Amino acid sequence: MPRPPAKPAIKLPHVIFVTGKGGTGKSTVAAALALALSRRNRVTLVELDPRQTMVNAFASIIDSSVGDHQRFARTQLTRRGELEAFVESIVPIKMIARRMLQSRTFGFVTTALPGLEAFLMLDRVRRIAFEAPPREFIVVDAPATGGAIEMLTVADRVREMAPFGTLHRLAGEVVEFLHTPERFAVTLTLRPEELALRETITAAQSLRAAGIAYTKTILNGVTSALFSAAEIAQLDQLPFHRQFAQIRRVQAESAQHVQSELREVGLATVRLPTLYRASLEREDLEALADVLEAEFIAR
Repeated sequence: MPRPPAKPAIKLPHVIFVTGKGGTGKSTVAAALALALSRRNRVTLVELDPRQTMVNAFASIIDSSVGDHQRFARTQLTRRGELEAFVESIVPIKMIARRMLQSRTFGFVTTALPGLEAFLMLDRVRRIAFEAPPREFIVVDAPATGGAIEMLTVADRVREMAPFGTLHRLAGEVVEFLHTPERFAVTLTLRPEELALRETITAAQSLRAAGIAYTKTILNGVTSALFSAAEIAQLDQLPFHRQFAQIRRVQAESAQHVQSELREVGLATVRLPTLYRASLEREDLEALADVLEAEFIAR
């Protein structure tokens, strides 16, 4: 695969849109990144994932870690909620607006404009960013890669399907927002697995083609080898221990391979360690935030 031309470095964007293949720890990364940023600036954590993973699992952990609630806020957006808010904004009489939303005719309209609800959620993120103080960061826990790329490219389609009026104006504003690297960039998360690697590279290519900036890639769930090949060779009398040591070495080599492949296509990477816990605790999230503060934010 040919190496793409080097992109100029950008400052940490105002909005960091975190996505990745399902099961790569995307929501964990978003929560840890928000926690790391809150140590220096005010942060709003926005939940777009319909599973509500981040809000339900991490809200209390982050609240207790941040302490100063003036520096951290969170909000959750839903497709239906943003659609209702949009209709009520253009139809000021609430009774009529709600009847429109309940009508079969309006259902046909939303079907004719695929991606409208996702587009409205993205426009809401844009408005949250523009209403925030200049030094506040917005971390978005976005849908998995496929849905996220569709969401990020839907504004152009909306602008084509609505050649004038409110939707056309909003679509233009969203496109400009997404194409301003100082304001918006995507962070791709993955685990050291081949399928996740290929999906990440494809997503980066799609973002590049769409003119949307991306930050460092987060390689989550990295393990250390623990034992050298020579040390493993000495464990013939301990087959279980030898198997465990070999597994750890293979996992470490896989992470190294993935990082090398990402580097080849121009994707800088931050490595996050595997957390050997049945459930995430406060100190675990803070440990991930420490790495992100040092490797993602400070650099």
